[in-house]
Amino acid sequence: MGLKFKVACPEPTTPNPESRIIKIYIAVDSEGPTGVAEYPRHLTHDEAAVRRGRELMTADANAAVAGCFEAGATEVAVKDDGFLPENIIPELLDERARLLPGGGPLLCGLDSSYAGLMLIGFHAMEGAIDGVLAHTWSGGRRRRYWINDREAGELAVYAIVAGQDCNVPVIMTSGCAGLCRETHELLGPDVVAVAVKRVCEDGTIDLPAPEETAPLITAGARDALGRIDTVKPCGVSFPIEMRLQLSDKAITDGHIE
Repeated sequence: MGLKFKVACPEPTTPNPESRIIKIYIAVDSEGPTGVAEYPRHLTHDEAAVRRGRELMTADANAAVAGCFEAGATEVAVKDDGFLPENIIPELLDERARLLPGGGPLLCGLDSSYAGLMLIGFHAMEGAIDGVLAHTWSGGRRRRYWINDREAGELAVYAIVAGQDCNVPVIMTSGCAGLCRETHELLGPDVVAVAVKRVCEDGTIDLPAPEETAPLITAGARDALGRIDTVKPCGVSFPIEMRLQLSDKAITDGHIE
């Protein structure tokens, strides 16, 4: 007696995009946010000015957090990478975000489970004529850096650490127009860069109000999440050769010794 079988092939299923886990890591610096045109270290005597700088820094972070969640992020971590021991104001930060304290190794807490890195409130490298508060780590003793014969600022170091250590791409930056130019030169046109201030031809600084820049940052974050699958992590050729320019001969001699 023969047996007959009817085999039905199930219809292919399409993953539900809403079920995708999308973690975003946001590092926030203190010299590049909206409205900031003085170094925080020069304002430590002025409590009101310091508080205002922290509020502006937190507001830019919140604008980025909002855009991330609007675009489908499931988790957002915010790393306080500003000048002071505590820059982000915890009680003003979007409660949906997880605040990572300042200090620790660069990009502490970042790992390959994150889909993208955003650098909010960053600045152009030392020597950038179109940069507002342009510097690289320190505007005093250590001045300029080169990595494999290419001049590099803090943006490059963050991008290399994220890419090499964690395979995470920088998907967005915000800061001055000089930082945005630097972003596209280093990382390519697909990385979203939002300018929140700029140096004018006469040398003055154009500082749009937070009410103008917040929607731009939020829109930029939404756009950046839409590009995650097209932006690649930053790579670098090994071994790395680094060159450092110091401010004067005496300091240079001290490093050599």
